[in-house]
Amino acid sequence: MPELATGQQRAGAATGLPDQGRQPASPHRLFGAVCCHLRFRSALPISANPASLRKRRRLTDSTGATGAGTQVIGGAAKDIKKASTTYLSMFNPPNAGIADATEAQVQQEMTVAGTLSQLRIRLSAAAGGGTTSYTFNVRRSGVNTGVTCLATGAATSCSDTTNSIAFSAGDRISIQAVPSATPPTDNLEVRWTAKYQP
Repeated sequence: MPELATGQQRAGAATGLPDQGRQPASPHRLFGAVCCHLRFRSALPISANPASLRKRRRLTDSTGATGAGTQVIGGAAKDIKKASTTYLSMFNPPNAGIADATEAQVQQEMTVAGTLSQLRIRLSAAAGGGTTSYTFNVRRSGVNTGVTCLATGAATSCSDTTNSIAFSAGDRISIQAVPSATPPTDNLEVRWTAKYQP
Protein backbone atom coordinates (compact mmCIF):
# COMPACT_ATOMS: atom_id res chain seq x y z
CA MET A 1 0.00 0.00 0.00
CA PRO A 2 1.59 3.33 -1.03
CA GLU A 3 2.46 5.77 1.70
CA LEU A 4 0.35 8.86 1.97
CA ALA A 5 2.25 12.06 1.24
CA THR A 6 2.51 14.50 4.09
CA GLY A 7 1.22 18.07 3.79
CA GLN A 8 4.79 19.33 3.62
CA GLN A 9 5.64 16.84 0.84
CA ARG A 10 2.55 17.84 -1.14
CA ALA A 11 3.49 21.51 -0.81
CA GLY A 12 7.01 20.68 -1.98
CA ALA A 13 5.71 18.78 -4.98
CA ALA A 14 3.32 21.57 -5.92
CA THR A 15 6.07 24.19 -5.86
CA GLY A 16 8.86 22.05 -7.24
CA LEU A 17 10.98 22.74 -4.18
CA PRO A 18 12.50 20.09 -1.97
CA ASP A 19 10.85 19.54 1.37
CA GLN A 20 13.80 20.83 3.29
CA GLY A 21 13.65 24.13 1.36
CA ARG A 22 10.21 24.93 2.65
CA GLN A 23 11.32 26.26 5.99
CA PRO A 24 9.09 28.76 7.75
CA ALA A 25 10.45 32.31 7.83
CA SER A 26 12.43 32.93 10.98
CA PRO A 27 11.61 35.85 13.28
CA HIS A 28 15.03 37.33 12.42
CA ARG A 29 14.24 37.42 8.72
CA LEU A 30 10.88 39.06 9.32
CA PHE A 31 12.42 41.64 11.65
CA GLY A 32 15.16 42.40 9.13
CA ALA A 33 12.62 42.95 6.37
CA VAL A 34 10.62 45.36 8.53
CA CYS A 35 13.78 47.26 9.49
CA CYS A 36 14.88 47.58 5.89
CA HIS A 37 11.43 48.79 4.89
CA LEU A 38 11.45 51.43 7.63
CA ARG A 39 14.97 52.56 6.72
CA PHE A 40 13.92 52.95 3.12
CA ARG A 41 10.89 55.05 4.06
CA SER A 42 12.85 57.31 6.43
CA ALA A 43 15.44 57.97 3.74
CA LEU A 44 12.88 59.73 1.54
CA PRO A 45 13.64 63.49 1.29
CA ILE A 46 11.23 65.84 2.98
CA SER A 47 10.76 67.67 -0.30
CA ALA A 48 9.14 64.55 -1.76
CA ASN A 49 6.08 65.43 0.33
CA PRO A 50 4.08 68.02 -1.71
CA ALA A 51 2.53 69.58 1.38
CA SER A 52 5.96 70.05 2.98
CA LEU A 53 7.32 71.50 -0.25
CA ARG A 54 4.46 74.02 -0.43
CA LYS A 55 5.04 75.04 3.19
CA ARG A 56 8.76 75.57 2.60
CA ARG A 57 8.00 77.66 -0.49
CA ARG A 58 5.58 79.87 1.46
CA LEU A 59 8.19 80.46 4.17
CA THR A 60 10.83 81.39 1.60
CA ASP A 61 8.46 83.72 -0.23
CA SER A 62 7.46 85.57 2.93
CA THR A 63 10.81 85.83 4.72
CA GLY A 64 13.48 85.62 2.05
CA ALA A 65 16.48 83.37 1.85
CA THR A 66 17.96 84.53 5.14
CA GLY A 67 14.71 84.25 7.11
CA ALA A 68 14.66 87.98 7.96
CA GLY A 69 11.49 89.84 6.96
CA THR A 70 10.78 93.47 6.10
CA GLN A 71 9.86 95.55 9.12
CA VAL A 72 8.03 98.83 9.69
CA ILE A 73 9.65 101.21 12.14
CA GLY A 74 8.46 104.60 13.31
CA GLY A 75 7.71 106.98 16.11
CA ALA A 76 5.76 110.05 17.17
CA ALA A 77 6.26 113.36 18.93
CA LYS A 78 4.39 116.55 19.69
CA ASP A 79 5.25 120.23 19.76
CA ILE A 80 7.68 120.59 16.89
CA LYS A 81 8.72 124.26 16.81
CA LYS A 82 8.15 126.87 14.11
CA ALA A 83 11.27 128.85 15.02
CA SER A 84 13.87 126.15 15.73
CA THR A 85 14.98 122.66 14.68
CA THR A 86 13.66 119.80 16.78
CA TYR A 87 14.24 116.05 16.77
CA LEU A 88 11.97 113.00 16.92
CA SER A 89 12.80 109.56 18.25
CA MET A 90 12.10 106.11 16.96
CA PHE A 91 9.25 104.90 19.18
CA ASN A 92 8.26 107.82 21.45
CA PRO A 93 10.44 110.57 22.97
CA PRO A 94 11.23 110.19 26.67
CA ASN A 95 10.31 113.80 27.49
CA ALA A 96 6.54 113.28 27.79
CA GLY A 97 6.42 112.76 24.04
CA ILE A 98 7.72 116.24 23.21
CA ALA A 99 10.09 116.76 20.28
CA ASP A 100 13.51 117.66 21.68
CA ALA A 101 15.88 120.47 20.78
CA THR A 102 18.82 118.19 21.71
CA GLU A 103 19.27 115.34 19.24
CA ALA A 104 21.20 113.11 21.63
CA GLN A 105 18.15 112.91 23.86
CA VAL A 106 16.08 111.09 21.23
CA GLN A 107 18.62 109.01 19.29
CA GLN A 108 18.00 105.26 19.29
CA GLU A 109 20.70 102.67 18.59
CA MET A 110 20.01 100.25 15.74
CA THR A 111 20.62 96.68 16.90
CA VAL A 112 20.37 95.10 13.44
CA ALA A 113 22.03 96.24 10.20
CA GLY A 114 19.61 97.03 7.38
CA THR A 115 18.33 99.50 4.82
CA LEU A 116 15.75 102.19 5.57
CA SER A 117 13.44 103.50 2.85
CA GLN A 118 9.87 104.68 2.20
CA LEU A 119 9.75 107.47 4.77
CA ARG A 120 6.22 108.63 5.62
CA ILE A 121 5.37 111.73 7.71
CA ARG A 122 1.92 112.72 9.00
CA LEU A 123 1.09 115.98 10.77
CA SER A 124 -1.77 116.80 13.12
CA ALA A 125 -2.66 119.89 11.04
CA ALA A 126 -1.49 121.79 7.99
CA ALA A 127 2.19 122.64 7.93
CA GLY A 128 1.31 126.31 7.49
CA GLY A 129 0.16 128.72 4.83
CA GLY A 130 1.61 129.80 1.50
CA THR A 131 5.17 128.55 1.17
CA THR A 132 5.81 127.85 4.85
CA SER A 133 6.99 124.34 5.48
CA TYR A 134 8.71 121.71 7.56
CA THR A 135 11.54 119.57 6.18
CA PHE A 136 11.96 116.13 7.76
CA ASN A 137 15.32 114.34 7.56
CA VAL A 138 16.28 110.82 8.58
CA ARG A 139 19.54 111.12 10.49
CA ARG A 140 22.24 108.48 11.01
CA SER A 141 24.51 109.14 13.98
CA GLY A 142 23.90 112.88 13.77
CA VAL A 143 24.21 113.28 9.97
CA ASN A 144 21.51 113.75 7.32
CA THR A 145 21.14 110.67 5.15
CA GLY A 146 19.37 112.05 2.07
CA VAL A 147 16.10 110.34 3.04
CA THR A 148 13.91 113.44 3.39
CA CYS A 149 10.53 114.97 2.64
CA LEU A 150 8.95 118.43 2.64
CA ALA A 151 5.49 119.30 3.99
CA THR A 152 4.46 122.68 2.58
CA GLY A 153 1.49 125.01 3.08
CA ALA A 154 -1.78 123.15 3.58
CA ALA A 155 -0.13 119.72 3.39
CA THR A 156 -0.59 117.44 6.37
CA SER A 157 1.80 114.75 5.15
CA CYS A 158 4.85 114.08 3.01
CA SER A 159 6.90 111.06 1.89
CA ASP A 160 10.15 109.97 0.28
CA THR A 161 9.54 106.92 -1.89
CA THR A 162 12.85 107.19 -3.79
CA ASN A 163 15.81 107.41 -1.44
CA SER A 164 17.18 104.82 0.97
CA ILE A 165 20.05 104.55 3.45
CA ALA A 166 21.97 101.63 4.96
CA PHE A 167 22.40 101.38 8.73
CA SER A 168 24.96 99.28 10.57
CA ALA A 169 24.33 97.77 13.98
CA GLY A 170 25.30 100.46 16.48
CA ASP A 171 24.33 103.43 14.28
CA ARG A 172 21.94 105.89 15.94
CA ILE A 173 18.73 106.99 14.25
CA SER A 174 16.68 110.16 14.71
CA ILE A 175 14.31 112.32 12.67
CA GLN A 176 14.98 116.03 12.25
CA ALA A 177 12.20 118.61 11.79
CA VAL A 178 13.42 121.86 10.24
CA PRO A 179 10.99 124.82 9.90
CA SER A 180 11.13 127.21 6.96
CA ALA A 181 12.50 130.73 7.34
CA THR A 182 8.96 132.02 7.32
CA PRO A 183 7.51 130.36 10.40
CA PRO A 184 5.07 127.50 9.76
CA THR A 185 2.40 126.26 12.19
CA ASP A 186 3.77 125.88 15.71
CA ASN A 187 3.53 122.91 18.09
CA LEU A 188 2.32 120.30 15.58
CA GLU A 189 2.20 116.61 16.38
CA VAL A 190 4.19 114.34 14.07
CA ARG A 191 3.98 110.62 13.33
CA TRP A 192 6.52 108.88 11.09
CA THR A 193 7.02 105.41 9.67
CA ALA A 194 9.57 103.83 7.33
CA LYS A 195 10.39 100.47 5.79
CA TYR A 196 13.40 98.66 7.28
CA GLN A 197 14.93 95.65 5.54
CA PRO A 198 17.59 93.76 7.57
